[in-house]
Amino acid sequence: MKKLILSTLSLAVIVIFSGCSMKGSFPSQQTYDLTKIDFSKSKEWKKGTSCSGSILFIIPTGISNSIKYAAEEAGISKVAYTEMEENIFFPFYSEDCVTVYGE
Repeated sequence: MKKLILSTLSLAVIVIFSGCSMKGSFPSQQTYDLTKIDFSKSKEWKKGTSCSGSILFIIPTGISNSIKYAAEEAGISKVAYTEMEENIFFPFYSEDCVTVYGE
């Protein structure tokens, strides 16, 4: 009986902590040609951020992590570029954010 409990507990620990390596694991990395963007006016650009997350991967937090929502919140009508960030504090909290820059 003791071996069964120890085996079950070991398996549970392995399953719970196997997600720690999830950060940055995307199927493919996309690249973009940034030479067509005029960065000389970047100090004048507006910045909008939109995040969504979850506590214990069950309880949702935040509104959205969409480019559209971030642009609308900042009053951006012409998006110059975006940044995406993923933070995972396993197993307690995860958060995905989109930051939009533009006019």
